[in-house]
Amino acid sequence: MQYLLHALLFSTFSFEQVLAAKKDPPLVPIEDPFYLPPDPDCLPSEVDCWKNSTGVVLRKREVTVANVVTGERASLRHVDENPDASVTTVIVPVIPNKKRVISLQSAYDSPDTNCAPSYGLQHKAQGWGKTWNRLNLAFLAPYLQTGPILNIPDYEGSNAAFAVGPQSGYQTLDSIKAALSLESREYTGIKEDAKVIMFGYSGGALATEWATEMKAWYAETLPIVGAVIGGAPTNITSTYHNVNGGDLATLNVWAMLGIMNAYPTMNQWMRDDLRTDAYQDKRFLLELTSCSYASPALAKGLNFANISAMFKQGDKFLTQFSNILNEIGVMGKNITEQNNPGYPLAFFYGTEDEVTYPLEDTQKLIDKWKTVGKVEKVSDWPLKGETHASALLKGVGKAWLWMNCQFDEAEKSKEMHCDKELPEDATDYQNQMSFSPSQELR
Repeated sequence: MQYLLHALLFSTFSFEQVLAAKKDPPLVPIEDPFYLPPDPDCLPSEVDCWKNSTGVVLRKREVTVANVVTGERASLRHVDENPDASVTTVIVPVIPNKKRVISLQSAYDSPDTNCAPSYGLQHKAQGWGKTWNRLNLAFLAPYLQTGPILNIPDYEGSNAAFAVGPQSGYQTLDSIKAALSLESREYTGIKEDAKVIMFGYSGGALATEWATEMKAWYAETLPIVGAVIGGAPTNITSTYHNVNGGDLATLNVWAMLGIMNAYPTMNQWMRDDLRTDAYQDKRFLLELTSCSYASPALAKGLNFANISAMFKQGDKFLTQFSNILNEIGVMGKNITEQNNPGYPLAFFYGTEDEVTYPLEDTQKLIDKWKTVGKVEKVSDWPLKGETHASALLKGVGKAWLWMNCQFDEAEKSKEMHCDKELPEDATDYQNQMSFSPSQELR
């Protein structure tokens, strides 16, 4: 498997009307040369071609985000056996707190590179990539006027390896490295002593949790002071069984295709095993281009479908490639006292969440961070009766307040007892919208 390199997209947020009506729609990533390595003929062994370090800014350019944002785009890199380039987006509010950065790992959950946030957030972007990424950004709407600077990485990488935990972790950490680099700070104004908190829900929680497991040995010096992990799919195989045939069954297609993108042998085996009757093979593979067309939907969704029935041997691929799925799809394997990330963690999840079921898996992960990882502060917010969708709405408000408190604690070097500081009614995102200015995340 290849762990890919990053490209960096810088954006400066402004609520002034942008005169972008005459601009052409942005190119999708697979057609945009900005997403390529510095030299298309650059080989992994040619260190000088790539710059010999991770999270390095390679190139930048101005962009317009969602018709109200102008900014700069640049590239950064991640080094492993097969370096490559991907993108992250940095948004600076109108009145920014330049000493605070939130790295938002958006749940874009797609095996199609064209679904990446760096494309979907741009003005005049087309199709499902635009719709889904702007919906994710809407949860940050209260803080785009005044608040922390945002880092939004394309953490699946240039091969759209959705559900591949280690790759998502590397990409997330490298995007933060680039956002805090001197070259980035020259455009964004991020302070040299800025602190970072990571936030992710669902697929974004996958990236955030894996980044936390890797932080101590891969990015030890990053000034991360907290991470919020919501609705985390702790075991990809369990999630597959949980949602298959239900209203989130399409997640199984996206996850399997994302992993297939990273593992050629698994990719070929599963393609060969797809049934061809009723065009089931074509329907399954169509999700590889779910964001590649202007129309958000070209075919009926696969929710409530039995995804295993699309294969000749059913779900045999889960056992055939169990070694891969266990390596990249089970959280907690890297948790040791030596890998303590050095910052507090907050978990929230619905007790009726079909993606994270069984509940015991999430609770075991939290307990492992406490007992094995020796993380001193681990907040645990189970949301009784909530599903995967409703838990996000119920938990995100409390998460924002917790992050604000963690920023305060880091800046003041003073114990803030962040869990105790949170009001009991902070579990409803809609209520959180009306908090007093002193409680807002900024």
